[in-house]
Amino acid sequence: MRSARNHALVLTLLVALVASCGGPGRAAARPPAWPGVSPGAVEAAAATPAPTPRASLALVPAEPSTGPRPVVPGRLSSPLPVPLASPRVVDGVLVGSTQQQLSNRARAAAGLRPLAWSPCLAQVAGRHAMEMAVAGAIFHGQGVQQDMACGLGSHQTGENVGDTSAGVDDQGIFDAFMKSSGHRANILGPYRFVGTAWVIGTNGTAYVSVEFG
Repeated sequence: MRSARNHALVLTLLVALVASCGGPGRAAARPPAWPGVSPGAVEAAAATPAPTPRASLALVPAEPSTGPRPVVPGRLSSPLPVPLASPRVVDGVLVGSTQQQLSNRARAAAGLRPLAWSPCLAQVAGRHAMEMAVAGAIFHGQGVQQDMACGLGSHQTGENVGDTSAGVDDQGIFDAFMKSSGHRANILGPYRFVGTAWVIGTNGTAYVSVEFG
């Protein structure tokens, strides 16, 4: 897949979905705040070049889709969270990221209501994007269970994750999500809220987590 830019783009993707046994209003503890980057060097692995995006559908908890990747020295001494835009109201909907805007455009085209921004889901996304950047691989951990803990009254939660080899590329990863049936199902799923985050690994590979609730 090519991005709108001229450099080569490598994308890898995973999607997860979980349904709760409880109903609306189920009491749950809010997950702890997303911790900052620890001091010192933290090694992350390089993205393995592939001719096309790879995707898999998994129930959570899921194992990493690949084993550890070789570490490649980079310009960063530790994974770096990418600051989110300040949430703002767009057409009556609180918007906090480009992934959310792209998702809402796709939902509008499908006749679906937009997803509102959830700071709690964004914290879950930030923690998991950091976990992937440190591990140097994309995988599903406990994100969808933590999404339930946000207490949004959701019967179902979902998670899309992926990485791009040349830094943050919202449009490129979103296009790849939409070409994968599992990821597309989450984007167009029966959700009301979304939270997203990117973290850049030590070699410049960017990891994204998109949480739905």
